[in-house]
Amino acid sequence: MSLTRILRTSNTQSLKKAFQTPPTPIMSAQKSSVAIALVGLHTEIGAPVAEGLRPEWDVTRFIQSFEAAKADLPYLLSGEAPPNPPTNDVGSGTYSSPVRAVVFGRGFTQQQAEELHALYNDLAPSVVWLAGSAATRPAGAGPPANVEKTLVPMFRAKLEELVKDGAEGGLVLY
Repeated sequence: MSLTRILRTSNTQSLKKAFQTPPTPIMSAQKSSVAIALVGLHTEIGAPVAEGLRPEWDVTRFIQSFEAAKADLPYLLSGEAPPNPPTNDVGSGTYSSPVRAVVFGRGFTQQQAEELHALYNDLAPSVVWLAGSAATRPAGAGPPANVEKTLVPMFRAKLEELVKDGAEGGLVLY
């Protein structure tokens, strides 16, 4: 019994010391990634966009349909894994942090982004929703070749401006 008491006392003192010692800045030399959700139609665009946004931005999930967005976003906004498995291998699958931004590709309309924003903004009002404006939507049936080379720098700049600089959440059109 005295051995148990000594161990408890020793552990208690160690714990007290640990809590009184200031934390070591483990990530001081590194920036941590900011979790975001990417919503788009084409994995051949989503994959290079997700890769191009790393390491500052962690695309946790690439959502490819309006129905999947309606099902997955409440979980992603809460920092939880959606119950349905992803439909592609784009995204880290790291759901431990709530997403700080929802980024829509041009395969989704402004109206769809507005509808999703209206449905889920109350869950996470500080989240930035970045979507393409109907007024600047390019003409044509499909995405232009190498569109990710245009999207990555534009998304990076907008995310840096809106999320990292502490802008209020809301729907922002590009």
